[in-house]
Amino acid sequence: MITLDVGYIAAGLFFVAAAALSAVDRENQKRWKNTLFWALLAASFLFGSRSSPGRPR
Repeated sequence: MITLDVGYIAAGLFFVAAAALSAVDRENQKRWKNTLFWALLAASFLFGSRSSPGRPR
């Protein structure tokens, strides 16, 4: 059965890919800020359930 956690992992991996693509885009002058944004968003999706103590697993 597909759970909400699987959806969060899939979205997190998508955002990791977006961060990687932003990092190699040499034409974008703000690529490092863009990469940081996508990487932080990915981290919140991938590791968010582990950082909130109130959510039961």
